[in-house]
Amino acid sequence: MTEIGNRIKEIRKSKGLSQGAVASQLGVSQATYGKIEKNSAQLSIDKLDKMAQILGVSGAELLGWPQANGSSASAQQLEELQLAHDENKEVMQKLLQSKDEQIEVLKELIKFYREKFNQQEG
Repeated sequence: MTEIGNRIKEIRKSKGLSQGAVASQLGVSQATYGKIEKNSAQLSIDKLDKMAQILGVSGAELLGWPQANGSSASAQQLEELQLAHDENKEVMQKLLQSKDEQIEVLKELIKFYREKFNQQEG
């Protein structure tokens, strides 16, 4: 299992941040921060939380706990629902347009047959 310092270092590098920048935001010296990445210093819960905020990740991710993927699954499900809704809306609009066109055709047929009927009577 990867130690927390190694995960912090990997995440920091992936974000393009320097040790000095993170140390400054964390409120520690760069030397102390270097010890954190080398697993030579322990992080308090408060510092761990602040570190997660600085790096833009969850505390669970820093600790190496598996992510539940619930939020990304929910986002994906919402996106799929939105697409389905949009498709349904489009189909309904086409059905309504088709219905309106059918009504117009029926009106024309009624008009035609009324005229035909009136001609036969007259």
